[in-house]
Amino acid sequence: DLTVAATLTDPDPSADVVILDAVQPRAWPSGNVLAIHTQSTNWFRPSGTLEAPPIVDWKSTHALLRFVNFDNVQLAKAMNATLPTWMTPLVESPSAPMLAAGEHDGQRAVWVGFNPLDSTWPLRVSFPIFIANAMDWLSPEVGTSLRAGESFAIRMADEESTVTVTLPNGSEETTQTTANGELIFANTFQQGVYRAVLGANEVTFCVNLLDASESAIGPLEQLQLGEYGRVEATVQLDADKEAWRWIAILCLGFLMFEWWFYHRRTA
Repeated sequence: DLTVAATLTDPDPSADVVILDAVQPRAWPSGNVLAIHTQSTNWFRPSGTLEAPPIVDWKSTHALLRFVNFDNVQLAKAMNATLPTWMTPLVESPSAPMLAAGEHDGQRAVWVGFNPLDSTWPLRVSFPIFIANAMDWLSPEVGTSLRAGESFAIRMADEESTVTVTLPNGSEETTQTTANGELIFANTFQQGVYRAVLGANEVTFCVNLLDASESAIGPLEQLQLGEYGRVEATVQLDADKEAWRWIAILCLGFLMFEWWFYHRRTA
């Protein structure tokens, strides 16, 4: 369910994710939050405005920026804010971060330091992809069965640590967790069983190529296209009906009548 309010007065709302869009909340939420063009004296220290800052780098390996790029995104203006130490800049300009994310005391936060309406980002396909990634990251559901190519994310420690992941072919890959101990593993292009080991902690997850919707080849009464579009089945019509037989019978009847009429006149 979606609830919209002019401001936030309850620091502990009954919501999975709180989205702050260009507002200064009276109470900073205690749960996971997506803050867009929002500054907080608790987390962010404002220090002016940047005019037309160029985007020079972004971390495409992070789960929030999966399939997201900023090649053709221009900003009219953005906030110049100092981030807390537990936040990691994900999109950066030469002088300040434009987008950051992090986790502090079990609370996840994503911060966007500019108003998307003051940019060309909403006109790019990467914008809705980012919103979908943000909702998945802010309200995670740990799944141990993935499709090939999907990222596996789970918190395995309280700080940055080294994790050894054993791939289905037996090879091992060493990777680092984030600063808050979250493992984000994207090299899941082999089908089979993966094992991630961090000290005494071991997590097993599987990757397969199966897709129930792709395997269903029977006719459907209704086909879902996206979230809102759908196509319903109509009455089946045979397209191979041939009319030449009836035309040939009509022509044959006309020829027989002509033959009969000719012989009747000459008899």
